[in-house]
Amino acid sequence: MERNRQRSPVSTQQRHELSLIQSANPPKENSSNVLLDYSKFRGDAFMAIRFIFECGMKLDAQPMTISTAAMLLHKFRTASTDQKEYDIYLIAAASIYLAGKIESQLIKIRDVINVTRATLHRNSLPLELGDSYWAVRESIVQAELLVIRVLKFDVTIYHPQKFLVHYLKTLEEWMGVEEWTKIPVARTSWAFVQDFHHDSSIINYPPQAVAVAAIELAMSAFGCTVPLCTPEGKNSWQMVS
Repeated sequence: MERNRQRSPVSTQQRHELSLIQSANPPKENSSNVLLDYSKFRGDAFMAIRFIFECGMKLDAQPMTISTAAMLLHKFRTASTDQKEYDIYLIAAASIYLAGKIESQLIKIRDVINVTRATLHRNSLPLELGDSYWAVRESIVQAELLVIRVLKFDVTIYHPQKFLVHYLKTLEEWMGVEEWTKIPVARTSWAFVQDFHHDSSIINYPPQAVAVAAIELAMSAFGCTVPLCTPEGKNSWQMVS
């Protein structure tokens, strides 16, 4: 007689969690040379921001949500007087979770736990609903409250990307679509702004200035100028702003 073995059904939530873990740990043959061991960089703000960007992309977070999380971490570190007392990756995880609320993007805390844990501890499996899971969950919730208190409940973020899009649209109309598409100024300036989030000094400048500086740098890199702008007259960044 043949015995029919029944497999335990896999819930939709379990499949979702496994897919998140797989995205957090891609096949070694394709990406082993780019996977970082974040545990070796405890206290490194640059690596913490890279951690936020990596986890944010795996969570399908919107660019503004990821940027908000990065800015929250920078503001927290600037306002906090006891940085060494906190686990920077725990604060990063809490910043991602809080950023989702600020930007009105639903990011489940269970997904934050699974992705951040799998990114920090490569090849780890999702936590079961037990004491360990609830302890991690409570830590993130308390860290979120800590961030809010340290920032004195001022979690409003003004993004340079919003000004960047407006300025780029103005330049596109000014220069003409045909000329504009020849040079990747928009994509390059956007990349400059995103990369600038790795430096805490981004919170020291007005978002308008960051956006204009990124455009100016991109145009300088490709050696292009705005029509009707001469060295004797106004520069392109002055005309845009």
